[in-house]
Amino acid sequence: MLDIKYIRDNTDKVKEAAKNKNIDVDIDELLKLDEEKRKLQTEINELRTKRNELAGASNGGKPTDEKIQEGKKLKKEIAEKEEKFHQIEQKFGDLMVKVPTVTSEDTPIGKDDSENIPVEEQGEKPQFDFTPKDHIQLGKDLDIIDIERGVKVAGYRGYYLKNQGMTLALALMMYALEKLISKGFTPMLPPTLIREFALFGTGYFAGKTFNSEVAEIY
Repeated sequence: MLDIKYIRDNTDKVKEAAKNKNIDVDIDELLKLDEEKRKLQTEINELRTKRNELAGASNGGKPTDEKIQEGKKLKKEIAEKEEKFHQIEQKFGDLMVKVPTVTSEDTPIGKDDSENIPVEEQGEKPQFDFTPKDHIQLGKDLDIIDIERGVKVAGYRGYYLKNQGMTLALALMMYALEKLISKGFTPMLPPTLIREFALFGTGYFAGKTFNSEVAEIY
């Protein structure tokens, strides 16, 4: 994701990149929301400062009715502006995820990947007397991947590796780890850290028998 400051400073480049990549995103609306968001944040900060100053003006004593009413008014204003801020922030985020990165000037422009220009080719392309399978079909046929169930659990692009697929993934991790160790890397497994409420929530510790020393560690 591009930084909003970069988008502000390079608006024309970002618009051109969106056009070249056939991405429908309103950059002008994004910048408008950004300005509104920053303005609102400043107003919220100023109101919070006023409220803190009002609270501190009592010096520990009982506040006057006038100050109480003013404090309630400030609290209401802050809540209203925060609600508006969150709404703008949501719209801002929805647009930001659509903004494309800016490609280099020598990148060819085409309507889709069919117009890609090969930079270099080596060797001869193999000719098959059968229809080649992609990695998804191969994974299903070998029973090493479960995409349907993965999508149900994790959403788009989710998948389960199973059987030899899982062991192959672990083997690749171990291969990488052994390469690092050979270069002087010291492998470590850190202690498990978890918050107390998670332990209670999953039933590992009963309230009456919970060890206070363990609580401090976690």
